[in-house]
Amino acid sequence: MQFFLFRHAEKERSFSVDPSLSSRGLNQALALAQLVTDGELSKPTVLLSSPKLRAQQTFQPLAKDLQLRVQITPDLLERQSQESSLQFVKRIKSTIAQVEKLSGVIYAVTHYDWIEDFLTVVSSDTDFYEGAYHSWPSGQLMEFEIKDGLWQLNNFRNLT
Repeated sequence: MQFFLFRHAEKERSFSVDPSLSSRGLNQALALAQLVTDGELSKPTVLLSSPKLRAQQTFQPLAKDLQLRVQITPDLLERQSQESSLQFVKRIKSTIAQVEKLSGVIYAVTHYDWIEDFLTVVSSDTDFYEGAYHSWPSGQLMEFEIKDGLWQLNNFRNLT
């Protein structure tokens, strides 16, 4: 099974608790759809998104092109103010376990803090403590092949 993990595209600079994508972010979302159309990224069979608008908008052009529904997944939300670090990591581990039961090509879009903690708990063949994985700009993606519970990193890049 393949799993693609995305940080949402660039958001508007706003005081809103749920800002939409900036014009650059909308271009990143279009670039994602184009990468799939061009065959540079595998075609997803499932699209999972944090409930935040910026995350959903990251997958909207792709969903439209492929006629797929974006599945809103509350477990992909960033850490909530009432949530302890332990609770947050437990939620991430639960998401990992759920994903490992799926098949096909799964795309998931989430937030910086979610990805940061994900990298500390996922069972992988890659050392995520290396400097290359410390920065996650908007539109960053990782592609994994999951075999027998081991997450093998195949691709690490930005959308633009």
